[in-house]
Amino acid sequence: MTYDKISKISLQSEFTFTHIDLTDCTYAVFRETECYDDVKPLLSRTLASMFEYGNPVHRPRIVIQIRHHANDTCIPDLEPNWPALEIKCNWKGMVSEWFKEEWEYARRVKEALDGTADRMNLKALRARADRGEVTEGTSFFSVLQSFFGDYYDTWPMLRAERIARNMHKQWEDEGFTPASKWTDPDRAGYNVRSALGWDDPCSDEEEE
Repeated sequence: MTYDKISKISLQSEFTFTHIDLTDCTYAVFRETECYDDVKPLLSRTLASMFEYGNPVHRPRIVIQIRHHANDTCIPDLEPNWPALEIKCNWKGMVSEWFKEEWEYARRVKEALDGTADRMNLKALRARADRGEVTEGTSFFSVLQSFFGDYYDTWPMLRAERIARNMHKQWEDEGFTPASKWTDPDRAGYNVRSALGWDDPCSDEEEE
């Protein structure tokens, strides 16, 4: 899935998996099939311009959605054919990058949850309340606040780390030595990515 805006017209195009490349099974083919015929020339020109230099690692513009989860992780060996509104890529590498970040997210959330469980030891909280150090309600609420802060910060933090890591790798490949570390987390891109995922997080059913 790619996104951009021209004036007040939103050009959000969805490329859907169609088939595995018969000449090389490591490649999957995705096509834009919903675009109106009279809009296709404009869309293909716009996408060609947007991705003239590829999908920028510092500001990823292609979002991969698998069921209710969406992420803009790296897409290896991306081969677009914009006039045909078709994308070919290494699907194994793409899925590997996507799940690698999902698993790291799950690991960090579990780590935060385990830490919260330790801090929410009821006997310890009650003992502190009995000593007048805290009130049970206030302490319980502060621990929950801490967990949800960690929970909501995990995705943007992971994404910012990945962008910085990929930028430094790109610089290294180009033989460029930066004066400082990459610090721009591309918050606007994160907001777009978040809006595209989790349409119905409590359901595992496909749309009718």
